[in-house]
Amino acid sequence: MTEPTPDPSPDDQTPPPPVEQQRAELAETVEALTQKLDVPTRVKAAASDTAHTAQVKAKENPQPLAALGAASVVAIIAIVLLRRRRRSKGNL
Repeated sequence: MTEPTPDPSPDDQTPPPPVEQQRAELAETVEALTQKLDVPTRVKAAASDTAHTAQVKAKENPQPLAALGAASVVAIIAIVLLRRRRRSKGNL
């Protein structure tokens, strides 16, 4: 069975905080929960942070970006040439 809880001595009790302080703490808690539950805003912020980080890294070290651009150009040229060959073989 449950035992009754002993009454705290009057020396152990502290007065509750003022109502204004309790309201401010509650408002902070509600604001934090609202921000945590706002997933679309959090996703946009994370995407923005990632894009900014990528821009900074690209400016610091442009060689990988240049290599990626060159590889893209080569891939596009190869695709165009392959399509032309296939079309020319099909017309004969």
